[in-house]
Amino acid sequence: RELGALWAHSFECAMASVLLARHPGLVTSESAFLAGLLHDIGKPLMVQALGDKYLEAFSRDANSPEKEEELFGGSHAESGAWFAERCKLPVDCVMAIRHHHAPSGYMKETTRDPALVRIAYLANIMATGCKEALESQECEETLKALSLSPEDYEKLTLEFSELKGSAPSFT
Repeated sequence: RELGALWAHSFECAMASVLLARHPGLVTSESAFLAGLLHDIGKPLMVQALGDKYLEAFSRDANSPEKEEELFGGSHAESGAWFAERCKLPVDCVMAIRHHHAPSGYMKETTRDPALVRIAYLANIMATGCKEALESQECEETLKALSLSPEDYEKLTLEFSELKGSAPSFT
């Protein structure tokens, strides 16, 4: 059940990533789709490695890399990035997977503007529908960096809702 929900969320995040990438035109739709689809690939890897321990923690707090760090010494974002590197995925995709919860972390590693990282972050928020995240400084900075106004984001969210409603369910 959890795996079906995870892949449904990942597909929704991929759709949202494509919508977000279209607006600024900084990232190809294919790159955006791939990063959105694989942003949480570390979760099934952690289930494979940790089994029920991870599933129990995941069911209580499904989106907390900090909690994963505390309990397991690493997060699904790090595990996913490790896997993506081993699969020789493009560096921007690896970074989007690693920093999809906090794109500002990427800026500590490089001076390049992480458009794909920012898109994966916003797409994850859009796909989860987390209104609280929209009020964070991280989100404000991300919108600004992508030249998206809050109104632009709201329009894209409405378009995403229509797309999501028309897509077949995988759960």
